[in-house]
Amino acid sequence: MAAASSAFIFNLYKFNIFNSFPWTFIFGAAGCLGWIAGLGYFFSSLHFHKKPTVALLLAMIVIAAAMLGLIYYIEYSILVSTDGRCVANSVGFGQYLDTSLTKGDSRIGCSIDDAGKANSFGYWVALLHFTGIVAGKWIIYEALQDQAFCLACNFYLHRLSNKRKIFAKLEEAAPYHDNLFATAVDSPEFAEKIRKVAVAPAKQGAFRIETVLLGCAGCKSQMIVEQAEAYDGNEWKSTTKFGRCVSVPSGIDLRSVFRA
Repeated sequence: MAAASSAFIFNLYKFNIFNSFPWTFIFGAAGCLGWIAGLGYFFSSLHFHKKPTVALLLAMIVIAAAMLGLIYYIEYSILVSTDGRCVANSVGFGQYLDTSLTKGDSRIGCSIDDAGKANSFGYWVALLHFTGIVAGKWIIYEALQDQAFCLACNFYLHRLSNKRKIFAKLEEAAPYHDNLFATAVDSPEFAEKIRKVAVAPAKQGAFRIETVLLGCAGCKSQMIVEQAEAYDGNEWKSTTKFGRCVSVPSGIDLRSVFRA
């Protein structure tokens, strides 16, 4: 899909999203394509409950190389020279690739007839393309690694419900965090603390805690994950303070507690 999109843009606008920017931005463009291509891995892994493995990472790297080659090949197959001839009918792909990388414009890659010459630098740019695509896929791989997983069932945990509280300052958030699990999770006291509303205005020093209830579709076990963010006056920023994961004892269902 990403390769086809790149070729479609090239064919329609004669605009190469890899090379039509100063080379310092090439890595970012390739990274975006790699990230987009990696979304398929992400959603299919969640759907089929497949944990990311070294084999998956290696497959991503191999496919990244194939994807880059496919992008070059599609551009080669649709490229037309200035006299209206299809380049693929007169030049082999290997020759085109070498010409494109070494004799094409090092900044703008719109035509095989570009006058500027990149020389061997073109191969380094191609390596930068590849590295960027791999980096984009690596972000997806790391995102999968961070997903909560039930080891007993080999299922990803899915989101059941959540509660969000905003405190005016850290000193007000700390007591809530410290005392939340002071009582059993199936006790009325825990339910009261979870359901209590806390909505302070988003001002400098405000602290937001989101308590998320996750569940396993297999064994029906549940987990509570807490994430915290601090407001710096302009935006909310994630912080590791107060972050934690707590397994809910077997047989306890907290969905009604969170949804009340």
